[in-house]
Amino acid sequence: MATIREILYQSTKGFSNRQISKSYMICRKTVGKYVTLAKEKGLNNNIDENLLNEIAIKVQEIVNGTSKNKGPIMIDLNVYKGKIAVWLNERNITHTQIQRLLAGEGLNVSERSVNRFIKNNFANSKKYTVHLTTNPGQEGQVDFGYVGMMRNKDGNLRKTYAFVMTLSHSRHRYVEFVFSQNQLTWSQLHINAYKFFCGTPLRIILDNLKAGVIKPDIYDPTINETYAELSRFYGFAIDPAKAYKPEHKGKVERSIRIVKEQLIAGRSYIDINAANIEALKWCSTEISHRICSSTGKKHIELFEQEEKVKLLALPSGFFDIAEWSIAKVHRDHHFVIKGNFYSVPTTVYR
Repeated sequence: MATIREILYQSTKGFSNRQISKSYMICRKTVGKYVTLAKEKGLNNNIDENLLNEIAIKVQEIVNGTSKNKGPIMIDLNVYKGKIAVWLNERNITHTQIQRLLAGEGLNVSERSVNRFIKNNFANSKKYTVHLTTNPGQEGQVDFGYVGMMRNKDGNLRKTYAFVMTLSHSRHRYVEFVFSQNQLTWSQLHINAYKFFCGTPLRIILDNLKAGVIKPDIYDPTINETYAELSRFYGFAIDPAKAYKPEHKGKVERSIRIVKEQLIAGRSYIDINAANIEALKWCSTEISHRICSSTGKKHIELFEQEEKVKLLALPSGFFDIAEWSIAKVHRDHHFVIKGNFYSVPTTVYR
């Protein structure tokens, strides 16, 4: 349900079926089917949140009623595992050619299934790094990184994390140190970053942190409701990176390392407030004025000249951060949230 809703939301933001398919690792035909069904139910680019949820529920009901069980393709491919291993050692072999060879053996499977089977059962080949370009204002990447212990306002040492948001086109960064990674802190950090940039990128790529993604999954990640509400308010789309694939958000991964090298290593701060004052200064006047080896320009120049004007305008008003929790209803028909007891309606059966 959450994935269908996010697919429909991204469609209303102008993302193509191909882009959505790549983001959520879902077959493009499946994405197209969801969007087509939703449009038949009234989906449009100006739809409000409540109607979007209602349409997503209707699409889910239709899909559940027409879905078919998939055959055990992986089991069939496992029979040919030995032959596939031999083929992979040959020069100039491709996955498409292996698909053809399997067809000659009497097993007709898709190239996608062959790709997935080889990826899950054989060592990866040597990887090469390709610097990808991103259009101005299209993408931001976010992550947390553990940076050690800092003192709070009472002087007590606590585990500290660096939150980093990097704009993919200009590499302009926002950094803030915090003690918590919960959903309230996560949302507030995004708000602080958008104020720093004076705008919002169209898409945010994030790691599978529970503050943003409750259940990481290749095919069906579950987005935290607080974060989903934040994305609606600011107008950006959530794009979870695949679990254990840091290269999918390489720009912010690199930024985390730079923060540790330049703001943490060899430095000490009175408390976290002093560290955040230095971090804001570093983002505004130091790292932003250095020349990027990938672009050949200063981050701040690219941001001011090309990216800032392309960011989504900040909405008017104040975003009220809600905290969502899953509670267990006890036998006395009460549940507990943060030490407070709440009752639920009781139905009497006779």
